[in-house]
Amino acid sequence: MLYGTLPEVITSPDIETKQKTLRSYVETYLKEEIFMEGLVRQLPAFQKFLTVAASENGNLLSWANLAADIGIDAKTIRSYFKILEDTLIGFLLPAYEKSLRKQQRTHPKFYFFDTGVKRALAHELTLPLSQGTSEYGNAFEHFWITEIFRQNQYLEKDYKFSYFGTPDLEIDLVIERPGKSTLMVEFKSTTNVKERDLSGLKSIQRDYPKFDYICISSEPRKRISNSITICPWQEALETLGLAGLK
Repeated sequence: MLYGTLPEVITSPDIETKQKTLRSYVETYLKEEIFMEGLVRQLPAFQKFLTVAASENGNLLSWANLAADIGIDAKTIRSYFKILEDTLIGFLLPAYEKSLRKQQRTHPKFYFFDTGVKRALAHELTLPLSQGTSEYGNAFEHFWITEIFRQNQYLEKDYKFSYFGTPDLEIDLVIERPGKSTLMVEFKSTTNVKERDLSGLKSIQRDYPKFDYICISSEPRKRISNSITICPWQEALETLGLAGLK
């Protein structure tokens, strides 16, 4: 969660080397992959975009709001995110397409492919992550969404991913599995999942009981609460049907 899973970072002997490796990776990406390949005309504007995009990792994307924050037009913002996708630096998580509730959100979310790269771009590498904080919870969600995406590709499961949201309800991840029931997944980094933490899943569950509902958490043991599986993160991939490569 702090420094990501790039092989060179994982094998670095100390924190200082990990941080230097990530900063170098980001700089190389900017200079070689983007500017030298002629993918953007104005590198300073793109650098500013990357910092803002990293700070908005996992949030709903508003092209207009991002454009106003950076000082460029919304069309350019869209093209910048396309560059990130094409160079495999991140991926869009679309809104769930099937109609479950009125006023479903349609804007996508964006996740960088690696938690360490995201933190480097957001200039957060020296900031700690303390359990119980919103930053820790966001990093927990980010890490597991990227792991789930990777395992799906490795195992060629053909799972389809999205999120579900309305103005007053949001489910972190919806997994549509060929030949199996749809999974509604929430990520809670807490070691003690309370009933209020499951309110979103319960709300959908009342109307769609045939879906499966899972909360991935830091609790020590798997348990069931109102037909919702509360799963320790160590068993997450197996529970989601994505175990096999680690």
